[in-house]
Amino acid sequence: MLFTFILLVLQLLTIPLVQVYFLIYTPTPPTRAPWKPPLAPPAVPNDPLHLVTAKPFADLGPLLDYNRKHSMASHGRKVVAYYTAWSIYGRKYTPDRIPVERLTHLIYAFANIENGEIALGDRWADVEVGYPGDHDGQPVKGNFNQLTNPNSPLRQRNPNLKVLIAIGGWNWSSEFARVASTDESRRRFARSVGHFVRHYNFDGADIDWEFPVVGGLAGDGPRPEEAQNYVALMQTLHNELAAASAGRREPLLLTTAMSASQRTYRHYQFQALSQWVDFFNVMTYDFKGPWSQQTGHQACLTPAANDPTTSIWTSINEYLAGGVPPNKIVLGVPFYGRGFANVAASSDNPSGLFVPFQGVPKGTWEDGIFDYRHLRNEHLTAQSSFQRFWDEYSKSVSLYDPASRVFISYDDPESIKHKCEHIKRFNLGGAMIWDISSDYETELVDAINANL
Repeated sequence: MLFTFILLVLQLLTIPLVQVYFLIYTPTPPTRAPWKPPLAPPAVPNDPLHLVTAKPFADLGPLLDYNRKHSMASHGRKVVAYYTAWSIYGRKYTPDRIPVERLTHLIYAFANIENGEIALGDRWADVEVGYPGDHDGQPVKGNFNQLTNPNSPLRQRNPNLKVLIAIGGWNWSSEFARVASTDESRRRFARSVGHFVRHYNFDGADIDWEFPVVGGLAGDGPRPEEAQNYVALMQTLHNELAAASAGRREPLLLTTAMSASQRTYRHYQFQALSQWVDFFNVMTYDFKGPWSQQTGHQACLTPAANDPTTSIWTSINEYLAGGVPPNKIVLGVPFYGRGFANVAASSDNPSGLFVPFQGVPKGTWEDGIFDYRHLRNEHLTAQSSFQRFWDEYSKSVSLYDPASRVFISYDDPESIKHKCEHIKRFNLGGAMIWDISSDYETELVDAINANL
């Protein structure tokens, strides 16, 4: 009776009946069907080691030829590379060596956080070191001028390149918890980032907080409130960079580096973050390392037999399930390998895969870490005692030397080809490189461009 009476009264007031209905009754939204991955990873075989076979690097000759011929292919996806400030020291990898013609985005790592604001990470490398063409009295020199000055030789080689500044990283993430904790601290930090980006002519900022909630190098955590604080920080940064984009031909970008570890990404509020972030650089590597119990692939495409919860396929499915648009997911590709020492392979398992180890071997610049260039020059040769093994199930590659008992998990053009196929299979945004200075000539970045 009451419902009928209200309808009659409102009819007299000439309010349309359909409008009245929705004023009084709000229907319950339809139940959303459970999300199903577009394609589940293949089942782990009962005997995964029988799919691991010796395959010499020389067999990749036709693939390398194909990649070289198609290295400048126009594929419409992102090719994002990190370039570190410290590359100019021992590595002697100066900005002019970066193959910018093969990249869409370059992210310079890292800026620090001091007193709640962004700060230069390495003043001499960033803005002081001189390069050919620099002159006395020049306000900004260093890597910044080479990377962000539109008249620099590097930018002339690719005027469409977007250059972003990465903030934080593994060593400098401890301050994120503080700057993300309140409205005032977020605004202060965001204003400083907006000023920094405008002052040094960057095309945006990349937030590399390692890691919200679970903590990182500093050993802090868990802090459950950081899941929401992370979203609030990205929203504040987005709004600040949008305001700072006034007068620019294109808006400033906001990206973030994200974990591929279930322990960490289960705390991410994917849908909320997706509103404020242009794309996610997912660090789909470091699945195995000195902390592991056995050797394994550090960036396996499909779940490993000894760790079915960890793989690129698993992680990306979780991002998609969480509501991240596929085109905002940029899949990380390591241009380095991880080594394991005192690995006792056997006649039944000559690859040394899924075997206990003790310690890590001496690497290229730090223990246990091998630049791909190092592997290509010293271990992927006919004279090397290292043997290359291909894992057909996980589409991963490794090296083993029975003399030194060293096992190395890494990526090469064959494994990268399969990762690019995965990017296309799920219509992801592209590939991310850590880091560009570790490539051998342009072999790995060519593999990305030729196969995307």
